[in-house]
Amino acid sequence: MSLVSVIVPVYNAEKYLRKCLDSLINQTLKDIEIILVDDGSTDSSLEICMDYAKNHAGIKVLTQKNQGPSVARNNALKIACGKYIGFVDSDDFVEAETYEIAVKELEENPDVNLAIWGVKVVSDDNLAYVNWFQDYYFKFTHSGKKTVDENILFDTAVVPWNKLYRNSVIKEHSVIFPEGKLYEDNAFWWKYVAWCKEVIFINKPLHFYNMREVSLRGEVIHKKSEREADRIFMIEDVYDFYVKNNLTDKKQILDKLFLNAFTDAYKETSDRISVTLLANNLAKKMDLKNSEVKKVKLFGEFLEKKCEFLSAVNDEFDADSVIIDKTMSESDIQKAVSCVKNNTAYFVDDENIKNDIFIAHEKLSEAKDAMFALITDYMSKLSISDEYTFINDFFLAFPSADAMQSSVEVSQIITKFLSDLYGKQKTDEIIKFGKIILLLYPNEYETYRILGDTYLFIKNEPQIAFTYYKKYTEFIKDNDSVLNVMADICGQYGDVFNQLLYKQQAAQSLTKSN
Repeated sequence: MSLVSVIVPVYNAEKYLRKCLDSLINQTLKDIEIILVDDGSTDSSLEICMDYAKNHAGIKVLTQKNQGPSVARNNALKIACGKYIGFVDSDDFVEAETYEIAVKELEENPDVNLAIWGVKVVSDDNLAYVNWFQDYYFKFTHSGKKTVDENILFDTAVVPWNKLYRNSVIKEHSVIFPEGKLYEDNAFWWKYVAWCKEVIFINKPLHFYNMREVSLRGEVIHKKSEREADRIFMIEDVYDFYVKNNLTDKKQILDKLFLNAFTDAYKETSDRISVTLLANNLAKKMDLKNSEVKKVKLFGEFLEKKCEFLSAVNDEFDADSVIIDKTMSESDIQKAVSCVKNNTAYFVDDENIKNDIFIAHEKLSEAKDAMFALITDYMSKLSISDEYTFINDFFLAFPSADAMQSSVEVSQIITKFLSDLYGKQKTDEIIKFGKIILLLYPNEYETYRILGDTYLFIKNEPQIAFTYYKKYTEFIKDNDSVLNVMADICGQYGDVFNQLLYKQQAAQSLTKSN
């Protein structure tokens, strides 16, 4: 049994691998095993690994088809025999005394399960933002033994490689990396640190992080990801781990972790609707009560109603509408929306269904973009530019349809917004937005009245206006001014009977109010 097992996932790192391995074989701590896991490299990385293993007895080499660093690290953890576990990426390197210093700290503090040391950011690719990255992610503010609190939990870089872990904790609690997802470092950190009451900080830059334009997976980094939903899956993985290990007393931490992940994912993703629906489902599963989390859940319900809206939207909008520019049958829409709502878009093989899903996603995005465009003027009045603030202040005020009737605040928001558009005579915007509101919330009666006014006084289409006024009077039966308008419209078309009927109702309403 070795004192330390250092795990190195390797993927197409021939340019950097020798420097990494030299820094490990030259450690001042000699009781060390090095486990190299080649993740299906297509360059000479595997040959380099085998060459080093041939000349150094402490090196083991595993191979696997390309499955990502999580699978590589998990496979290495299965055979690691060290008392302590360390990780190094194949393009990074460490100071010679790194593991000697870290082991000494943990040996002298058997009640502490984690040692963390400083990181120096370098770049063989000469990237311009190295200094910013150093200050933002790896500014070291702690030193010595510290009690684990929220400050340490959320301010510590979650990367696995500037840390030394106890193998006994990893094995006893089955702490592993989630496979096939991004942000796997986050999940490993939150699962392992759950068993740490204290942590030792070594205030020395012992790890050299080589910032490259291409990451370990061969992906371009610092580019907006299409897989930001993985942040939500990461939180679910942590939550499931906490439940399995009866760690649900950490509810406040889970609330904050959820919100941070959702906020980051929402800002960075190219598919905000799917991210929000995933977050909404997870918030329900976690039964989160935090008021901010409640807003996420409400926004998720709002988007679910948007999915329902899609099934009827072709009938409600003209073919040249900004919202619809592709024709889909009702069954196609329902099938695709079902996939979107159940988050199965990435797990189907049928190409026809995939195409339907793609179109449904596009429709969702177009509908959302159209709604954003309609409220630009309203938002500019409030001097709101940040999109997340926008969601909090506007869309998240929309409750579920069941709660719509009792929400005076929401009705006031909708009425004020449509009234502002009416004052500016933005006819098309009122009609498009009003129809969406009524599809989502068919009991929002003030919207019927404003649409009636729009068709009568701006578009001069009294017959259409009458249908909206009539719907309005199903909710508000004693508005004498609306009833008089309806009587006048009936008179224009020679409907004397209804003209007299509505006049009589208007008079009775006026008498009541007096």
